[in-house]
Parts: sequence; structure tokens; C-alpha cells
Amino acid sequence: MKLVLLSSLSALLVVSGMFMSTLWFLSILGVTLYVGVLYAIPADARREALKSGWIFGIVYCGAVFSVFWQTLPLTWLGIHDGTLGFTLVLSVWASLTLILGIFFALFAALFVRFRTNTAWDIVWISALWTLVQYLQMWGFTVLTIGSSSSWDAHFSALMAGYALAGFSPLLQIASIGGIYLLTYTLCAIGCALYFAWQSYCTTRKRTTSFLIAWCLIGGTLSLADTHFTLVPERVHNETISVALLSTDYTRTDPDALRDVGGREYDTALRVWALDHAPPDIVVFPENAAFFKHASTTPNEYRDAVFGNAPVSFIDTEFVVGQNTKSVQMYFHGDTHSVTYQKMFLSPFGEYIPWLYEFGLKLVLGSTRASLITGAFDLTPGTSLPVAQLGTASVGGLFCSDIFSPSLYRVLTEKGATVLVNAASQSIFQPLGRADTATQMAAQVRAVETGRYLLLASNGAPSSIISHRGKIIMRSSPGHVSVLSAEVPLRDSTTIFVRIGDFILAIFVLLLILPLCIRAKSE
Repeated sequence: MKLVLLSSLSALLVVSGMFMSTLWFLSILGVTLYVGVLYAIPADARREALKSGWIFGIVYCGAVFSVFWQTLPLTWLGIHDGTLGFTLVLSVWASLTLILGIFFALFAALFVRFRTNTAWDIVWISALWTLVQYLQMWGFTVLTIGSSSSWDAHFSALMAGYALAGFSPLLQIASIGGIYLLTYTLCAIGCALYFAWQSYCTTRKRTTSFLIAWCLIGGTLSLADTHFTLVPERVHNETISVALLSTDYTRTDPDALRDVGGREYDTALRVWALDHAPPDIVVFPENAAFFKHASTTPNEYRDAVFGNAPVSFIDTEFVVGQNTKSVQMYFHGDTHSVTYQKMFLSPFGEYIPWLYEFGLKLVLGSTRASLITGAFDLTPGTSLPVAQLGTASVGGLFCSDIFSPSLYRVLTEKGATVLVNAASQSIFQPLGRADTATQMAAQVRAVETGRYLLLASNGAPSSIISHRGKIIMRSSPGHVSVLSAEVPLRDSTTIFVRIGDFILAIFVLLLILPLCIRAKSE
């Protein structure tokens, strides 16, 4: 029972920093506690190690995937049977949690088998954790494979390194090794803290004082980072002015809300334009389809609202005939857009994976199941275009694309000087966890690429995030609003953009080298 409780507590502590960015130091403490749990397991107790790892993984993954419960009720999918909706969410949440939790069982078993009880453990155990979480990304890809899925490791939301988005000095490491190096760093600090704990904490009183001291130090650093600029911003010569639409529409009647949204977007922009100079770029949230519902062209609307100013627009639309979601980037004066069709489609929200489609047919029968799966028939895109909108080279993606460590990196490689994400979290009620996860992922993507990232959202506030991962501006929730700012254009290249996933090869070496040294010494 003690093993179960300590493993569960460790997982909850690690996840806490992913739920609230200011608690990043508790995530490190969670790693420290779990390392202590595994060191307490005898080297020959493999079953106990597997049990501990799986319990840790179930609690960890279950907490991260708890956001699925915020999609209830599933009336937005056309499922009005509350029992059926609950059963569907339960089956998805439980299956992903139980299966992906097994990867932590693998971590625990290898940890207990090959530990050396020396400082070398900090090096290779952190590498093992990072590589296991990378394999988790592929595990998610395999579990959610379907006719519209993308065969790549895009879904990184489980990576523990996102907790460090709450502390900007450590967040800068992402420019070197991305979310992978952040995860390695989190684990390495946690392991180092364990060795310091072991050296100092010879009594219960010392253990208590050690924990209090760490929380006080971490809390102080977190508050200092929140209220002061620990990582200074650089001054840039070339900037563009942007205006991001922010909305707060619910999920109940998408078609009706888009019509209402078209009118409210128009009103908000016209009122805003009375007191502001014309922006270089206007960005609409996901599925706005503004020009379609406004029955006007970008040029006609620009002339009517902004005079003949060189204003570009980034609109988004679900294209019914093609069954695609597209980001349409219109340069002023052009009648045709540079279009990105969403590549990383969200499983269960934009397509049904084959495994779960088969389960639906077994439980509901083919006819009833087809009523559900028929609503999910989106076609993924195949290319990542960069649009030249005046002086800005813009890379624009969709909502869940923000969790891919590779998509924005590729856009930056192609020359994007500013990045955009058109998002919608309206299906998650209450918002909370979904908004936090999106913000943290956006902060990491901005640092990975060294670019400012514009997040235009429906159902959540819009944000402007600097290349240092700092949230420069954030709109107020609860109403249609326009968030505007001057945004620097950047063309420098970070190390992560240059090497990408090859950083994982270094972790493989860090995993093997200490074990080889140990084998040689023995």
C-alpha cells in the first residue's frame, strides 16, 4: 500500500506543474520523490518495480488526459444520450491511460535493474525518462492510427518538461533541445535533488526542513519570474502590427454561432478600427470562416473598414466539399490565399481511430456507429506553406498542431519570421486545463523556434508570446475582443531548429555511456 501511495503522490506532484505553471518546482520535487521510491525497491524485485511504474504511469497519464472529461456532454458531436457519451469518454480515457502508463513501468523496471547508486545515475536515468516519454508519443500515434491520422510523433502533451514553461530561465533551454531537453533537465534536477536529500536528510526533522526550504526557494523564484523580468527581451528594429480576434462562443450550435460570430467579428473590428491605426495583419480564430459568412472578399472588407491600407488577413474555415480545415492567409491586394490544410488532426475530435471505430461497431452495431463516425471524415493536409504577408513571412497552423515539436520547427526552417496558431477550446467546459496546456505548449514552441507566436482563440483568451516564451499580452475572457500589438520579426535560427529530433541521439548516448562505464569497471 505504501508503494502505491508514494508512486501516486509522485505522479500527482510531477503533473501539478503542468496544471499550474507557477508550481514547476513541485514537478521537480515529484521526480525526486519517485526516484527515492525506485531506489527503495530491491534490484531483484522486478515485479514490484513494474507495479510501481505502472501505478505512476496510470496516475500521471490519467491526470493529463483528464481534460477529456471536460468535453461532456457530447451534444456538440450529435450524441444526446448522456450514458452513451459518458461511456465513450470513459473508454477513451481509460484505454489511453492504462496503455500509455505501461511506458513508465518500463522506465521503473530498467531503473531498478541498472541503477548504480552513483552520480552517473543522474545522467542516464534522465536520458531514460526522456526517451521513454518520446516512445509514449509514438505509442499515442499507434493507438490513434486511422484513415486521417498522421504517422509521426506529434502529440507531446505528456512530456513532463512542459512544467518548466512556468520558469523562464530554464525554459530557454528549449532553444537548444526543445521539449526533449526540457524534460531531461526536469528529471536531472529532480535526481540531483534526491542525492542532495540523501546527503543531508539523516533525520526526519532535516527531511522536513529540506522540503520546506525547496518549496520556499522554488516559490520565491516562481514569484520573481512572474513579477520581474529574469530573462530580458531584446530590442528589434523590424516589427509589424497585428490584431487578433478573441471569442468565447460555446459548443452548443456551431453553425448558428458561426453566423453570430461573423456579425460580432465585424462589429468588434469596426469599433476597434475607429481608435487604432490599420494593422498589418488581422488574425481570426479557428473555424471563423469570416469572409464566407460576411459574404465579402478580403479586399472589399479591407477597403470598407481600413480604407486602402495594406492590411493582410488570416482566416480559418472548415471546407465542407473537401472535408479539410484550412488556414487562409490573404496578402493585401491578392484575391487568392496561401492555404494550409491541417496536418495533425485531433483524434476523437476530428477523426475516429480505427481501434475505437471497431469498438463502436461491436458495441453499437454498424448502423448506429456510422452515425457517429460519419461526422469524422476530415482529410489531413500534406504541406506546410509559409505566406509572405508584406514584410512578414508567416507560418500559420491550427489548434492541436501546437503540441507538435516538429511542425513549427519546419515552418521556421522554411523562413517563417512570425508564427500563428488559430485555436478553439470551446468543446472543453470548464476551460481550465485545456487553456493551460495550450499556453504552455505555445510558450515552448516560441522558444524552440526563436519566434513570436500569435495565438488567436475561440473559447479561450488570445495571446501574444515572445521568442523567450513570455506571454506579452493576453485578452480578457468572456467576450469578443481585439488584441493588438507591435510584434518583432525574427530570422535567427535556434539550435533546435537546426538539429530537431537528432537531439534524441545524444540522449541515447547519455543512456548507454554510463552503463558501459559500469560494465567495464565490473
